[in-house]
Amino acid sequence: MAFYTELAKLLEYMASLERLVARQLLDHVHKLLPSLQSAYRAQHSTETAVLKVLSDILTAADRGGLSMLTLHDLSAAFDTVDHPILLRRLMTSYGLNSSRGLGVNFLPAKGFKRGPPIV
Repeated sequence: MAFYTELAKLLEYMASLERLVARQLLDHVHKLLPSLQSAYRAQHSTETAVLKVLSDILTAADRGGLSMLTLHDLSAAFDTVDHPILLRRLMTSYGLNSSRGLGVNFLPAKGFKRGPPIV
């Protein structure tokens, strides 16, 4: 019975550690994102992104300018990424390493598990 208690404590510890690492990683990444980036930010959504684009188009039209909008669906692009190269790039280019407390070694080197696409 003591084994299960220790296992439960370990699982609780790992869940807490995972939340802490995720919070630190997101805080660090948010500093790197452009100011108009809508994804992965609190209080931002596709709606705020569309409103910004619409506002820019209407402003250009009011000034007599022309606007062109091209949209690209890159949702499957991440599936083609070489994950070891991505992790190495995160560590070297963006300073995500364990010495700064941003535990990249928690991310899997062989690939990320993705569920079915959300429609």
